[in-house]
Amino acid sequence: MIFNNKEVKAMATEIVEKGIDFKKGTVGGYSIEIEERDPESHTSFIYYEDEKKRDSDFDLLSQLRFNHVTS
Repeated sequence: MIFNNKEVKAMATEIVEKGIDFKKGTVGGYSIEIEERDPESHTSFIYYEDEKKRDSDFDLLSQLRFNHVTS
């Protein structure tokens, strides 16, 4: 998996396997936001002004989630 953000890469498997919700955000310019339920927490992966890299990582996470759900 080729992620632009090393923190997203480190958490990608956990995000997908636990079904953690994620969405595009605007923290720090552009970000991916995740919301965990147990324990309740909110994390932002910041891309500053790089929308393309944020969108690339978001699309990759979305694809991984889709593949995980349909397999």
